[in-house]
Amino acid sequence: TQRLEGANYSFDPKHFHGPLPGAIAASIATIRGEQTGSDLRLSTLRMGPVIAGLCTVLAPLLWIRRFAASATLAAAALLASSPLIVYYNRMYIHESWLLLFGILSLASLHRLIRKPNWLTASLAGLCIGLMFATKETFAISMIAWGIAGFGLFLSRRQLAIRDYRSPLVWFATIGFVAFVTGSFFYSDGFRNWQGVVDSVRTYFVYETTPGHEKPTGYYMHTLLWPKQILGAWWTEICVALLAATALLRGMLQRSNFGPYLFLTLATLAHFVIYSWIDYKTPWLMLLPWAHVCLLASLAFNDLHALRPSLKIALVLLFVGITSFQTQQSLRATGRSANDERNPYAYVPTSRDPVRIGHWLKQIQALPDSPPLHPIAVIGKNYWP
Repeated sequence: TQRLEGANYSFDPKHFHGPLPGAIAASIATIRGEQTGSDLRLSTLRMGPVIAGLCTVLAPLLWIRRFAASATLAAAALLASSPLIVYYNRMYIHESWLLLFGILSLASLHRLIRKPNWLTASLAGLCIGLMFATKETFAISMIAWGIAGFGLFLSRRQLAIRDYRSPLVWFATIGFVAFVTGSFFYSDGFRNWQGVVDSVRTYFVYETTPGHEKPTGYYMHTLLWPKQILGAWWTEICVALLAATALLRGMLQRSNFGPYLFLTLATLAHFVIYSWIDYKTPWLMLLPWAHVCLLASLAFNDLHALRPSLKIALVLLFVGITSFQTQQSLRATGRSANDERNPYAYVPTSRDPVRIGHWLKQIQALPDSPPLHPIAVIGKNYWP
């Protein structure tokens, strides 16, 4: 609303996240002719995450020249049918964009390792900078990727690096472009440099709201543990088992084990770090779970090397997994979307508040209707 009405943007480091989703939403609102906060429509706010979700599904195609088409299409299908990703890419949250830019960053970094050049390094820096401008938790992914990269470094044959001065140049390029990109959004187009300072201060002054403290195994239980609720089974453990199958195939191949090792280490690092933090919400798992989907898709790389019987079994397994996931996604986003028993519905809001405006107009239209006074929704907690 501030952006639409011309107010200068100022980043709040104590609670709110990065400015990029708001800037995108404001652009979409402007295109749709919405000039004030009262003009904003729910569909406008949700259109951004939907676009991010569609692009996320297409992002694995960037690897189609590196891996078999069967693997990249499998990755797209696993991302497109994941109940977790489908459920939250309908909502106005930062993680939808963090997920997209995270996958694009992985694609750029992978290409940079194989064919280093200034353009690829700049693209990687741009994608990471957009992650930075989206949410402060991008730092967790940077740490996880750093751990995975160090694991590759220890197995030097996977990187095939002869001159270790060259990677420093590319890392410097990535860091510079990422900093400039993030600073552009945090400073409101380089107009308020305090926003850049605050983007760093947020790691020291950020205040989490109470009520989100969860046990260490919360994410594992939410995603993997089978739960029979609302007449359906809820779990995404089949994708994790497929990822384990891909890892086993990669270990047997040995010659092209780098991507398998990197995704495995990055996935484990993400889950360990997020599980260690007491503050937990389901949508924080969007990018970490995408790593699992990407790793699982590598089970379909080099299918021609498998015996026909194994190939058929793997394809049938894949059809079963995506069908099971699609069923969960339809249930999660359908009649059960606002049901508190839905494993993916975190503090769900009833649909009734949306109907209040229409209900008030009906009352106002009644003969001899008294004047309607303003209504305020007052709550002591962050969630109304």
